[in-house]
Amino acid sequence: MGDVQADSATATARLKALFAWGCHGGVRMGGGTVSALAAGAVDAATGTAVAVVKAASGP
Repeated sequence: MGDVQADSATATARLKALFAWGCHGGVRMGGGTVSALAAGAVDAATGTAVAVVKAASGP
């Protein structure tokens, strides 16, 4: 059970990092706060979709 919790914590940290990276990119593009948050959300959603596809495809 500990491995599942560790994997979940790692996935959460990576998702937060993707969101932060997207927000930072949005700010650098000069789109404002809403655009930065949207960019962060798109990056997080893309990362989640990639992880789901990888998990579904198996080892």
